[in-house]
Amino acid sequence: MIGGITFIFSNVDFTNVDLPFLISDTMILRAASETEVSKLNKHLEETYGVSYKWVKPFNQGSVEIEENDTKKTRYSENTKSRWWIIAFDGSNNEVIELAKVALLVSSKLHFGSTFIYSESDQQREQPLIIFGPHSSIEILITESRKKHSIVNNEELQKLKHYFSYIKFNDSASEHIKYVLELYSSSSSIWIHSGLLTLSLFSIIESLIAHKPRLTETLDSITHQIKNKLHLLSKRFDIELNHQEYFGEINHQNLWSKLYSLRSDIAHGQTYNFSGTNTCLKSLENTNIFLDHVVKELIKLSINEPELISDLREC
Repeated sequence: MIGGITFIFSNVDFTNVDLPFLISDTMILRAASETEVSKLNKHLEETYGVSYKWVKPFNQGSVEIEENDTKKTRYSENTKSRWWIIAFDGSNNEVIELAKVALLVSSKLHFGSTFIYSESDQQREQPLIIFGPHSSIEILITESRKKHSIVNNEELQKLKHYFSYIKFNDSASEHIKYVLELYSSSSSIWIHSGLLTLSLFSIIESLIAHKPRLTETLDSITHQIKNKLHLLSKRFDIELNHQEYFGEINHQNLWSKLYSLRSDIAHGQTYNFSGTNTCLKSLENTNIFLDHVVKELIKLSINEPELISDLREC
């Protein structure tokens, strides 16, 4: 049988979670062994050379205990682990799909290098390495500089639910799969980039807006986004307060400014964050906010697909 492991490059910590955590019949989340970490470090050094020196090493930090004749791994506040993996049986196709919905978790789980093993112990010494996304080393460097983020059991259960929905639910539309693919691709775009702004807006429009009809003006999309998001934001899984990003500004005015910024970027117009746009602060601030909105909309589309589908046509 073929199987393997995929490293999680996000600088996350799992608390109040009994590991290993079963994601599906073929995939589990667990801490990486010292041997696995050693092979990853060797791979990163051989692949990225000088860039690898910017990645800070972290210790394993795990404690294995026995409960009811079952071995479990626990982690305390003082024993944090940098390296976590998704261990899987079969090909890595399901891991590729899992990587897309793993971005919906708080905090996001970015997947990196994948090692494929065969059944032979001899071949296990030199596994086939499948590279992660082209931005793997950038993600790893960025995440290594961040503080640990906690991913609790509730978020892992959501991850399991999202993956199960995409894999097993026949009603899971191709549209949602397309949106997840687009969101996954967007995650590799620089946070300061206007291209990311356009990509995130395209997802928002794809989820909740319809093309202007013959009786509607092109401004219809702006109108749809402002009104529909005001309604949907009340049903978000994680509450999002726009004033934490932009200060004292009402919902309607904010989305008018955001969509105006999107239009300027799309049409090659000069834009800035002074004058009437001072509240937006920067592309980074704007993109972080839009990313949170997109993530909540995708989650809502999975949890309440009929609501989103019906609202899109309104």
